[in-house]
Amino acid sequence: MEALDPDCQIPRIKAFEDQQTLIDVKSLYKTFHTGDDDHFRERDLPKLVRMRPDLAIAKGRELIENVLTRSGLALRQGLIALRDASLLITPEVAASLVRFRRDRFPDLSIDMEDSERKFQSWLFLMLAFPHLCGDDQLLALMDPAVDTSFPIQMMPSFKPPTPGHLERVLDEALSKKSREQCLVAGFLAQINIQPPRSMAKFIEHLLAGDDRLFGILLLIKHGDLDRISTFSRSAWSAKNEIHDAIAFFGSLALIEAVRKQLIAADDIATRITVESWGYLAQSGADGARTVIRLVGEFIQRASESDVARPVIDIELQARPGYWPRRLHDVSRRKSKDNEDIISSGDLADELINHRRRSDEDRNEFLCIMDGLVQKDVELAIRPLLPQDMDAIANASPKTMDAWATSLLDISRERKPLTYTLAIFVAIQIAGDDDEKAMALLDSYRTTEPIASVVIGWPEYSPIAKLVWGAGAGGAWRELRRQRLRLAKNDHELFLEAVAAEAEGASAVLLELVDELLSDMHPSHQARGLMLLGFMDTAGSSKSRIDAWSESHGLPGQAHRAALRAWQRNKWAHHWFTKMVSADTDEEAWCHQVLFLECVDARIEHWGHGFAGGASKHHRLTGGLENTIKNRISQQKERRMSNLFGSPAPRDEFLRRRGELA
Repeated sequence: MEALDPDCQIPRIKAFEDQQTLIDVKSLYKTFHTGDDDHFRERDLPKLVRMRPDLAIAKGRELIENVLTRSGLALRQGLIALRDASLLITPEVAASLVRFRRDRFPDLSIDMEDSERKFQSWLFLMLAFPHLCGDDQLLALMDPAVDTSFPIQMMPSFKPPTPGHLERVLDEALSKKSREQCLVAGFLAQINIQPPRSMAKFIEHLLAGDDRLFGILLLIKHGDLDRISTFSRSAWSAKNEIHDAIAFFGSLALIEAVRKQLIAADDIATRITVESWGYLAQSGADGARTVIRLVGEFIQRASESDVARPVIDIELQARPGYWPRRLHDVSRRKSKDNEDIISSGDLADELINHRRRSDEDRNEFLCIMDGLVQKDVELAIRPLLPQDMDAIANASPKTMDAWATSLLDISRERKPLTYTLAIFVAIQIAGDDDEKAMALLDSYRTTEPIASVVIGWPEYSPIAKLVWGAGAGGAWRELRRQRLRLAKNDHELFLEAVAAEAEGASAVLLELVDELLSDMHPSHQARGLMLLGFMDTAGSSKSRIDAWSESHGLPGQAHRAALRAWQRNKWAHHWFTKMVSADTDEEAWCHQVLFLECVDARIEHWGHGFAGGASKHHRLTGGLENTIKNRISQQKERRMSNLFGSPAPRDEFLRRRGELA
């Protein structure tokens, strides 16, 4: 803990330094599981960074050099571990990563299945890309050609190639009709540079061939009005596309034509994907009116359709596209004996089993989607985003009230199809018509949706967004009070605090916390303290926590846990600021190590300098974002098993004590 505290002076301890110097990096990160050596390094690294940053950097670079001499599983796991040390990669090492992938990777991949080969290829380039110039990035992508999903994932790390080099690549792609070069050049040509002379011809070449996805992407980015108009008036339809990405981005190209008033929204309504309706709603009043009609038709069909409950749990992230974030087989989730990764066996066996389970869940999801498509109720699993609903409400203020009335009339057995739409409609009308918003909530509260939606990195629910974003009426206040008192673990308390602050209800939350703190029941006092610890770094919450510093028993236990939670968020603020403002990559890496030890999902509300820092240190996107999400997931698991900082009692105990309804 003291190593993470910026105000704490870390004394130099020679024995500790000697121990760190003698660490054998050859033993680190060689298997699927965290070994003792891995654990000790990760535990001691923050202290080493504060005490001897030069030694920490030297050992990090020693690990990088060692990983590049490995093969098999040790190489794979070493590359994964290097994602958090990528700021320490030099341009020379980046060039060697590119050569390694080009010259040796095929030999190392003979026994791998295709997905694993793509994954390891992706790791090599992900580590190298931020340290290459634009021309070298372009060459690395083409030799050998990468999996087509890579350029989309690595877009933040792309650097503009020189105009002459890009022009030569495009000309060569046109003359040879090389699919690989078309893909790569098509992606790179999307970065913010002046389109070369051959771009128009290149777009036509892609649209006419098998790589029309990339032609469509270029059409959206660099296409002129004539070409966009020609595409919008062609016979193209998303319903005729097997490839999901072509269907989605082709829909966006049609919506771009609507935005530029080249075609009417109604003329493309039956040609676009359901997940692109939100973009159409935001394209203007014409698009919003068309989406209003489409959603009204969906509500009518949903009220008449029967769809079987899926055998997997589907969780969606509330973001454009709504692609599934998690798929879980319900029966497997309930079994403690099943894990996502088998605990023993060689690389091939473990990957095959993991892949098999993923494929089973994926196929089940596709079956569910097929059933929804046949009944034309895909919106059940591709719901409109809150910002889409805002655009519709602005274009037609009476629409939300009409939808609310229709959604209330749907029978209980069909409400899983309209669950998310109903909650988002309630969010829109809350404040103007609290009574109807509350009626929608009451009507759908016990419904199990086809797919659950989570919001942001904290992953709070649309109901939490509704409850904390609604007005100050007595019914909403009582509901908020009830949610705070019924939270059965620290994770649920955390979500309430985060949702309240995200929805601008910090003052409301503090009032309810003060009620809990003034209650004579120790568990209510403890709840109030934990909520303060999970709020952002506002001074008012810290002063309230400090007032309980002399408490004992359950409140004393909660005070210690709340103080730790509050401090770690404050320290994460500090190290984040230092990380994105560092003058060198080495300095940024040292601050990154400390930042990652403190950060949790609250970064979504204060980490707005992330993009600015990423422009200076390209490695602050991509791999680091994945690490943050992994840390958030680990914290979620710990908090779900704790209440007030200690192991949570069983629900039966809480019910006997009156803690749960």
